[in-house]
Amino acid sequence: MEEYAIRINNLIKDIQKQLESEELESVIRGDTWDQLTEVMSDRINTIALQAESESTIAFEMDHQLVNISDLILIPAGYDGYTPYRERSVKLTAFDDDDTKFHAVSKNGRIDSKYNNFIIEYKKHSKYLTIADMEKAEKQAIKYLQALNQEEPGEYAAMVTDGFQYQFIEWIDNTFHSETVERFDGKALSRLIKNIIKLSVKSLDAKNLINDLVIAQHRGTNLIYSMTKAINTSLDSMCMETTISYSSWLDNFGLSHDDASQQQAIEERRKDLASIVGKKEIGSNEEYRILFSLHTATAIIGMLIAYKVVSVIKNNRKEYSLRKLYNLEPRFLRTELNRIANGAVSSEIHIYNLLELNCFTWVFLEEQWTEQIYHTINDVISVLLKYENMPDLTSRTDDLFRDLYMAIMPTSVRHSLGEYYTPSWLAENVINEAIRYSPLKGINGVRVLDSAAGSGTFPHKVISMKRKEYCNLEKGKQLEHILTEVASIDANVLAVILARINYFITIADLISHEQKIYIPVFIGDSTVSNSDKLTEDKKYYVDKLLDAEGNTVTLRVPTHSVNNKEEFINTIRFMADISDDENDDSLIRQLDKICTEDETEEIKEDWIRLKRRGMLSDSMVSTITDYYLLCALGKYDMIVGNPPWVDWKSLPSVHREKIKNACVSRKLFSGDRRTGGINLNVCALLSNITAENWLAEHGVMAVLMPQNLLFQQSYEGYRNLYIEGDRRLYFQEIVDWSMSGHPFYPVQQLFCTYIISDTKQDYFKGIPYREIVLNKGIKLEKISDKISQDTFNDYFTINEKVIGRTTETRTALTVADNISVLKSIQKISGTTSYIGREGVEYYPQELQLFILKNVNHEKQTVSLETYKNKRSKYSIGVRTPEIETKYLRPLVKGVGIKRFHVEPSEFIVAFPYDKEHSKIPFNRSELSKSSPLLYQYYKENREYLEMQTGYSDSIIGNKHAEYYALARTGIYSHAPWYVVFRDNTKWVSAVIGQVDTAWGGMKTPAFQNHCVSICERSDGEFISEKEAYYICGILNSHLVENFIMATSDKRTFKIRIPVKIVEFDGMNKVHLRIAELSEKAHINYNNDEMIENIRDEIDMLYLESLK
Repeated sequence: MEEYAIRINNLIKDIQKQLESEELESVIRGDTWDQLTEVMSDRINTIALQAESESTIAFEMDHQLVNISDLILIPAGYDGYTPYRERSVKLTAFDDDDTKFHAVSKNGRIDSKYNNFIIEYKKHSKYLTIADMEKAEKQAIKYLQALNQEEPGEYAAMVTDGFQYQFIEWIDNTFHSETVERFDGKALSRLIKNIIKLSVKSLDAKNLINDLVIAQHRGTNLIYSMTKAINTSLDSMCMETTISYSSWLDNFGLSHDDASQQQAIEERRKDLASIVGKKEIGSNEEYRILFSLHTATAIIGMLIAYKVVSVIKNNRKEYSLRKLYNLEPRFLRTELNRIANGAVSSEIHIYNLLELNCFTWVFLEEQWTEQIYHTINDVISVLLKYENMPDLTSRTDDLFRDLYMAIMPTSVRHSLGEYYTPSWLAENVINEAIRYSPLKGINGVRVLDSAAGSGTFPHKVISMKRKEYCNLEKGKQLEHILTEVASIDANVLAVILARINYFITIADLISHEQKIYIPVFIGDSTVSNSDKLTEDKKYYVDKLLDAEGNTVTLRVPTHSVNNKEEFINTIRFMADISDDENDDSLIRQLDKICTEDETEEIKEDWIRLKRRGMLSDSMVSTITDYYLLCALGKYDMIVGNPPWVDWKSLPSVHREKIKNACVSRKLFSGDRRTGGINLNVCALLSNITAENWLAEHGVMAVLMPQNLLFQQSYEGYRNLYIEGDRRLYFQEIVDWSMSGHPFYPVQQLFCTYIISDTKQDYFKGIPYREIVLNKGIKLEKISDKISQDTFNDYFTINEKVIGRTTETRTALTVADNISVLKSIQKISGTTSYIGREGVEYYPQELQLFILKNVNHEKQTVSLETYKNKRSKYSIGVRTPEIETKYLRPLVKGVGIKRFHVEPSEFIVAFPYDKEHSKIPFNRSELSKSSPLLYQYYKENREYLEMQTGYSDSIIGNKHAEYYALARTGIYSHAPWYVVFRDNTKWVSAVIGQVDTAWGGMKTPAFQNHCVSICERSDGEFISEKEAYYICGILNSHLVENFIMATSDKRTFKIRIPVKIVEFDGMNKVHLRIAELSEKAHINYNNDEMIENIRDEIDMLYLESLK
């Protein structure tokens, strides 16, 4: 006993000595602490095996904990351990699943309670069997439930006999029980860490969001207060700030003269204005506010990382957030400027951790304000209440993903294509990539995410690799991870946060003097590596913008980056060379990484940069990062969620660059009529990413929109050509359309695309798996419970195939199996029957009428205009009287059912005839033949002239009257039509002239979402029988399934992509289809009959194609 006491006292004294210079969290991660807890746990084990009652174990455990509390915790500034023994609670009756409360049943007593943590002690002889342990576990869970009934919150429990223990957590009304383990030094250390955490806040996204985003300070949240102060400072920019701002603008491809009117950008502008208390702003001010918001978020990330540094560096005197709190404004600015510009990163040999790159400007003396000082000090005050470093557990997640989403308005993220991935979904994508990797498993596999955001995918990969390498020494684990896991993003802020995430995930593996460069890079993954080389491939080229917006070109030899450490030290030293210092200092640095001839060739570029005052710390950091990325090398696996944003929605400068890259790679289809020049950026990014970094036989698994599979825009992309003739292939598609919307509130349909160079014959089909959320489950309630092990508890997987159906298109079609795919291939193709889009009636509030009265004698009608609450224009209701001569009943897309057209309440004017089929009657002619209609047009000319340039281009005649309609022609005067909807539901019907109550027999007009067919290939109108024949085929199961499998439901092709043999009145099969179709029109509301008719048409249709 005496020997034990001496040893314990010596270890405690050693720890007390360490606490004079180190943070407690750093001490807890050290060898002395491990020795202390191991000795103490041995003592507890010995007493537990001899104890005659659980009270003896409880006394010894509490004695040890109080001893540590008094001698270590309290002197270190933490609350002491004062347990509440025999705490009474009201136990409640629950169902067998221990989740549904019924009624109070009896009282219970908790052995020991400290805040939200309880310890239940058991006598060793009563904690031996599985039944003993399950009984003790249920008792502890009931205690946690009872405490949660008293006051909802998060609770934890430890059940122990002093020799074994089980840890249980109650989070979000669900308990998480771990397996029973031996009570050793690690268990005791974990117990003490939980006690410490109860006096500080856990460093997690939920707490950070509550304190920084939700909690109000002086009428707004802390992050927006800081943003507003920073934005005000930008009213006057010094030269270095101007350079930083220009660099940030260039990073996003933004432009002061961007005049985009895309709705997503308008919404973004409105939300950013509200942050600084304004209603309307222009693009320049919009970008400034976003720059300010990014700067504020970067500062918060830096301060959080600085807290972790105090643990890793083991010197709280030198690196302490508490030391910064309430410093005088000028001293706080100086210290933060030192941190943000990389001084601390250099001192701790983690070169790019704390650097804020283009966001360091805020700490310049010229930009620093009292308001900025106060808001940063308020944030420091909040962060001081947190633990310095989170423990890494199986549930540790990307620290910044949810915080970033809470800070950034939804409109901002979505306009930039940022959809941050839930952890469980990232894990699924990574596992899919592993399945197709020839290396099998994660051991030794180099993994890259080229659009990483805050680092969810790299974080998950690192966690998986740590499990794989857990038996290696820490240094070897770290070496593997730094070599094998990297990420890139164009968003400077996202990279800063991703670096911090990466660092926190590996922090406990880093030795005090180890030198590392976190492999998270700022870079545009839509730029090919070949574009970063000179023509002779001797140099990497970088282009920078100076304060006036002029381009400065820099070069370094490709071999100079081979020695990473020497390159980093050389380039970083340049920031210490003053603008007026002799150029020789700069040349000497270049000589370290260049040959004599190379220095001579490139020195003028670098001297020009120095003389313009551009070799600042942040600029040097950016340059270093750029060239290290150039030499990144190839990766075995690429995973991620590249940005989903149409190129047309991008700011103008970036939009043109993306368009040019897409055209040069032949990624566009080129079909202007079908959206062939509209491409999602993720397609280009994934193409170039594969070219730049995917190793031979490597695997790419990425989340991208579903419509890449079949939309016309992606005809070129689906060939997956990279680097000239090198080609990749889709290996499998995982469809998440029915998985419960993991990116809610965004509901865009998406898939996991698994790609490699293993050749595939798409006509034979590749695997296609539909992930369906099980009925009765709400994804948002179980998202944190989903893992590889529990996935099948929440989702059903439907195994299907997907493949090509025609040689003329690269579009892929989903089928239940290979046999069905072959059937679809038989019908896939083209038809000579021409589909016509409906007429553009704009504005609807003037062009759509509802009947009020009929004057048969005058052949006029009294009408009232359509009212639309969501109208872009505020147009009052009109009540004109108009001649019936040029009026037509309107057929809208929503009125089309299968084999039936619902009567429409709307009437429209159509001032055309067969001789004037493309251009309407001119004003002189119309004023004579229909003076009331002409007068109506004349009174509303101003609104009618608001037609878009797009409509004018369709009309194709600049001399057409202002009331001309888009999409009219001789086909507008046919006797019979086959109509179908162009979105949502694939249904078709036949319609001829309509017998109206106001004007007799009238040819209908079709609005723009109603497509019509009325012509053969020779331009002749189709007959009635022919119309029923075409409609029957369009309503077949085969055609419906094909259309739905090759469309995203938002738009169906106007040119029907299936084979329809031209009608032959002598062909019995054709006539039978027409007969069945006509019968279906008569019995359209008899569902059973309609299905039987469709089944027969399926067989007849296939026969017609033989």
